[in-house]
Amino acid sequence: MTTTVRPWLPKLFTALLVAALGLTPGRTVAADAAPLHAVGRILEPRDTTGVRMQTAEVHAHFRRSPGAEDFPVGYRADVAARFRLIVGADERILIGFPLGPSASSGRLLWAASLRDFTVSVVDGDQGRRLPHREEKVSVTWEGERFEERWAVWDLELAGGRPVTLEVRYWLAVETGRPWGDLRFYYVLATGRHWAGTIGEVTVRVTSDAALGPDLVRAGTTPGFRWTGQALEWAWRDLEPDFDLELYLANTFFRDALDEAERRFADPTPDLENLAAARAALMEAVASLDPDLFPPRRVDPDRVGRAIQAGVAAHERARATAPADPALARERVRFLWQAAHWSGEPGHAVAFLEAAGEYLGSHPEAAGDWWFVTPPQMVDMALRVFAGPDDPGARRAAVKSLLRLVPPLTVADEPLVLREAIEADGRLRQETRLPAEPGAPDPAIFGRGEVRVAAAPFFRSFEYRRAVPDPGAWLESWARETVLAALGPAAVARLGRASGGRAIEQDLVRALVDPVRDRLRVVVEVKTPWPIRRATGAVDPGRRAASLLLAAGSPAVLEASGGTVTWLGWTAMAAGTGFVGLSLTFIGLWFARRAQVRRAARRAARS
Repeated sequence: MTTTVRPWLPKLFTALLVAALGLTPGRTVAADAAPLHAVGRILEPRDTTGVRMQTAEVHAHFRRSPGAEDFPVGYRADVAARFRLIVGADERILIGFPLGPSASSGRLLWAASLRDFTVSVVDGDQGRRLPHREEKVSVTWEGERFEERWAVWDLELAGGRPVTLEVRYWLAVETGRPWGDLRFYYVLATGRHWAGTIGEVTVRVTSDAALGPDLVRAGTTPGFRWTGQALEWAWRDLEPDFDLELYLANTFFRDALDEAERRFADPTPDLENLAAARAALMEAVASLDPDLFPPRRVDPDRVGRAIQAGVAAHERARATAPADPALARERVRFLWQAAHWSGEPGHAVAFLEAAGEYLGSHPEAAGDWWFVTPPQMVDMALRVFAGPDDPGARRAAVKSLLRLVPPLTVADEPLVLREAIEADGRLRQETRLPAEPGAPDPAIFGRGEVRVAAAPFFRSFEYRRAVPDPGAWLESWARETVLAALGPAAVARLGRASGGRAIEQDLVRALVDPVRDRLRVVVEVKTPWPIRRATGAVDPGRRAASLLLAAGSPAVLEASGGTVTWLGWTAMAAGTGFVGLSLTFIGLWFARRAQVRRAARRAARS
């Protein structure tokens, strides 16, 4: 498959990420050691110190960073700063370093948090790590108090003996908009809280990407020089009342595609390589947007081939470590972005399959991890259904969506619908449900009907119960489950995309089929009178009949019977007595007549 990135997709993709991730304008970053007690709103020390800073050497290096887990395009500045301190007489001081948002420079800086912060005492080429702790420092800004997070440590200085401190950390460099200018802010103003002026201040900025004076944007602190490899600022005898600001054109995208291709070509790609390659590829895709990087400098077809190389790299990684959850997550993220970049239904199918596999082993991620939430999964499924008619792709999409829907669980015991006819002909209904949460009301099965015919001598009944297909009960349950999991609006969109209700029916059928054969329904009727006839009964009894149904087998249970009333029994007994007495008199009459005849014959002979 040849993949070509559509020209309008980078802009759409950028807008989507900005909206989804809530990117805000770039934040500035702060960094310079200062006596902790010197922090104040107007930046005047509360106490004085005799410690002087002889030199301050700062080196900041820009490079790519994996960034956030779900938004990998990121940049970081690795900062190493050395401060040479000296004091005339022995002094023990508490030194602080802001680790996040700070107002210590005289303006409120919503700074990126410093990571992996360390401080050491340097003696020649040797360094000795100093322990530090984090403390909250209360600061007032424009009449409002808030707390800053600082790293603080104690330092003892001997009079006349200089000490060099080295501070290292890294921090994210935000670009204000995706792949926009690099922004870097370095706090110098806190340096004026030391005794006297700072003898020498040097700030050097280097980068893995192309760098030069022509890339420096307006707003940058003036006075820098270009050494051929770095931008450099230098001051002597400085008592700073300003901070250093740098706005630099982002040129990382220029080699982004090379970077992505190189990493994807690794025969055994690991997680770090795959994440970095995805970040680089995102830069390359974004560079196709003329609003971000005019003029266009990347071949869209080459980007498409790089996407295919990424798919192959993830397959190799999956074959090497099929059970690695971190690699599985990275694969899901990459395929989601590949589908958005290329617009290819095939990539949407691959994403849905990967997301479905991940949800199969990590069901707790459903609705929790942004990439596998119902809106994202449904959006990808819509891409599949809007593409060429491909039954295999459609089945894969339905299978993946089912990972978001809780399965139906049918109890081992049957669903019993029991009805009893009272002596007066009233029908009492009893239902025993399987203990399954979310199952619909079995009222869908309705009630039986009984007719009782009462006469003076005999009472009879006829019972009839039409039992719908129990599968309809399952389907009702499945439909409600699908709507609850995906949302009615999403199900409606899927229906429209697939020409009616076909997708909803597919989802319902896929939920019902695994449990259809397990569902059993027993319909049972009990009567106060003997049953003479039971149609469809598999277990008839003297005063009860039952019918066992499975899904797919609607049926009718009919039973009839009756009993003789006491008046009937009395009438029968009276009638029987009357008939017996009558027969006795008739017999006696015939016997007397026979006797008379015999007497007459004897008289005639004599």
